Amino acid sequence: MILDEFSTDPCTGLPNFFGFLEMCSNSFFDETGAIAIVEISGIIHLKGTLGPKGTEDCIRALAGALRASVAAAPQQSGMKTTAFRYGGDEFVMILPGFSHAEAEREMAKITAAFQEYIKNQQLNGINLHVTIVEYFDPDARIATLIKAVYMALNRRHRDVGPSALPAWADEMMDGMAERIHRTLVLLREARTMALTDDISGLPNHRAAELYMEDLMKKHQNNGTPFSILLVDGDQLKAYNEISYEKGNEVIRLMGALLAGAVRHGDKVVRWLSGDEFLVLLPGADRKAALQVAERLRVYMAEETAKMEMPVTISIGVASCPEDAVDTSGLIKTAEEANNQAKRLGKNQVV
Repeated sequence: MILDEFSTDPCTGLPNFFGFLEMCSNSFFDETGAIAIVEISGIIHLKGTLGPKGTEDCIRALAGALRASVAAAPQQSGMKTTAFRYGGDEFVMILPGFSHAEAEREMAKITAAFQEYIKNQQLNGINLHVTIVEYFDPDARIATLIKAVYMALNRRHRDVGPSALPAWADEMMDGMAERIHRTLVLLREARTMALTDDISGLPNHRAAELYMEDLMKKHQNNGTPFSILLVDGDQLKAYNEISYEKGNEVIRLMGALLAGAVRHGDKVVRWLSGDEFLVLLPGADRKAALQVAERLRVYMAEETAKMEMPVTISIGVASCPEDAVDTSGLIKTAEEANNQAKRLGKNQVV
């Protein structure tokens, strides 16, 4: 998620305008299909009544209906239906292989689901406005879908508008979209390098700090617990005395074993130095974290038992909110617990 934040809308989790550009650039639409432009009409007049949270809840409700439609939609010729949050209260849905009539039926289901939400929340004056445009160009360029959205929105808000862009504007929009796409690719590559550890290939400590910030926000908003495990190998010094490359091999091995043994959704990152790793456990309280830590400790010992120098690990556990409710406090607790595990003779969980 962290590496996708350039192209993901934080409110809904759907691809944003940049995600729209990226997917257009990857030629993800079929020879024929439909584009649905969806707007929440009336929400701007209720912002004072709903407040920021109520407004976001309304936007998320529509995003949920779009996401459910995407999940249920049949895949056409290798192309898949995709939804985007294009702007404030504007969404775009690409329906490859759909005729106008098929797209209308699909959007009617989405409208019904959203209206049910509006009815349950007793929100008067909010409706959906849906515009459907078919496309027929198998060799469409990057800007094809952007132009279709622009035309639909222009007609919607002004009731009049050009039926096509002049040639110079067409070329300019296409070139602009391509340049934005290339810039996003470079930004993503630079961000990936900045957040990736060179030796293990795992996310690094910068990525860990971002992951923890995200988990801390979820705890503050929803009370969701989480835990961290500070894992430190017990044999790196001995391997480094053979050669630093041997030490690096052990670091890579440890990272791979840990990453392959954690639960779905857990994160393993290379921590600050040596053979230190941080494991982030979303939703895990201290009891669950201790169980995971013990399982990892046993697994590491078993998987390396036949090596000339088997690898063991010492693990310090810290949990939010039991041990701390801020990232620095959690790290301090985990470090102290890890030091205690070392003092107890290593190959321990504390």
